[in-house]
Amino acid sequence: MAAVVISAMHMSTGVDFEMPAELAKPLRRADDLTKCLVGCASSAFNSTPLPTIPPEETGIFYGTSFGPLETNFRFLDTLLDDGEGQVSPTLFSHSVHNAAAGYLARIFTIHGPAITLTTYTWPFLTALNQAVLAISSGCIRRALVATAEMPSPLLADAGRQLAGSQFADGPSGAVTWIIDRLPEERKGKQLAIKHLEIDETPCDAAVLLTRSGEVWSCNGRADEQTTGVLDHAFVLTDKIEKTIDGQMNKEFVWSIKAPFGQARLALEMIKG
Repeated sequence: MAAVVISAMHMSTGVDFEMPAELAKPLRRADDLTKCLVGCASSAFNSTPLPTIPPEETGIFYGTSFGPLETNFRFLDTLLDDGEGQVSPTLFSHSVHNAAAGYLARIFTIHGPAITLTTYTWPFLTALNQAVLAISSGCIRRALVATAEMPSPLLADAGRQLAGSQFADGPSGAVTWIIDRLPEERKGKQLAIKHLEIDETPCDAAVLLTRSGEVWSCNGRADEQTTGVLDHAFVLTDKIEKTIDGQMNKEFVWSIKAPFGQARLALEMIKG
């Protein structure tokens, strides 16, 4: 199996994200979730020089728990209030979970597989796992791995009804990684994905909404507990960036244990 390396990564937190001016026109009809995701991907692509490869050899793997939830509700409101003949086709097209992946493919000229995966455990790790498998199998050479969530008053209300005071609004925003098949003639140090496994277990909805009992550990040391579905992607990206800045010379192992499953990611620095 071909080695897979992390070439770039970026995080956009909150709803007050910065949108590059050149993306204003192609995103003029997009909802906040798509705008945040595309802006985050743009920053990842622009953060470091990347070898040019054919568009059909790059894929998109987008993981989300709730997708464009507010757009879904807005579309349903127009359907109920105005009837089938007056619903907005724009709202309908943007309410589909795969709409954000479509924007990514069009704006960044990606012609390979574009897959949206929905899971309530760790959507980013699930997308990353599928991307690694696609590259390792030789199907593609590069993957844009992404996750995004946006706040929803209705979701927050459901969370409070199910879990009471234990429910807390998790972070909103997006995380994007660009991963590549390791070239035969590599130069310098490359951070490779050595191992990734995810084991999901069914559990009560209230536990998933509150992330109750979910605990991370990094290189064997216990870390903080999560409160939202995006936390794992934000914290993992931050820790990897800090570890790289600190000149990582050994294996990096990050694991999660929770009532709804467990996951383990191992990285290693490969010298050219």
